[in-house]
Amino acid sequence: MSERRTRTRTLGYAVVATFLIGVIIAAVPFIGSLKPSARADALVGKRRVDISDFEPNSYRLIQIEESRLERTGQSIRFHNGRSWLVIRGDSGEFTVFGLPTWEESIPMPRDIWGQHEGFCFDLGPANTESTVDESTIIQCNDTDKDTAWFAEYWYWSIDGKNVSGELPDLSPVRTLIEGDVLAIDDFWGG
Repeated sequence: MSERRTRTRTLGYAVVATFLIGVIIAAVPFIGSLKPSARADALVGKRRVDISDFEPNSYRLIQIEESRLERTGQSIRFHNGRSWLVIRGDSGEFTVFGLPTWEESIPMPRDIWGQHEGFCFDLGPANTESTVDESTIIQCNDTDKDTAWFAEYWYWSIDGKNVSGELPDLSPVRTLIEGDVLAIDDFWGG
C-alpha cells in the first residue's frame, strides 16, 4: 500500500509541476505583451500636438524652436529655428516633416536644408481644396513667390521626395498617434 501511495504522490507532484510549467510558459508572452511596443518606447518623452481639431486634407506649420541672431564681438551668427510641417491626409493619416525656419518663413534649400536660396511663407500641399493623398504635391503656396531661380524646383511628393531631383528631399520625422495626440520625435536630420 505504501508503494502505491508513493506512486500516487509522485504522479500528483508530476501533474502539478507540469501544470505550473504550462502556466509559466503561457504567462511569459502574455506579460510581455503588456509592456509598450518598441515604437511607443522610442517616442517616450517626445513632443505632443493636439490633433482633435485637425481636419482631413489640411496642414499646419508648428514652430518648435525660434530662430535667433547671436552677436559675439564683431561676428554675427544666424541660428535657424525648427518647425514641423504636419499634413493630415484624406483618410486621416499624418505625415510630418522637419523644416528649418527663419522668423515667419522657411529658408528654401539650395544644396541642403538651411543653406537657403529664397524664402517661403506657406509651404504645404498644392491645393487643400482637393484630397490629400499619394498624388499630392507639396509646394510653396505664397501668392508672390520668391524670385529665386530655384523656385521652379520647390515641389515635393507627399512622401517628401523632390520632384525634380535637383533639391534635397524633405526630412520626415517619426510619429505615433495616441488618441487625440500626435507624438512627434523631436529629432530630424536636415
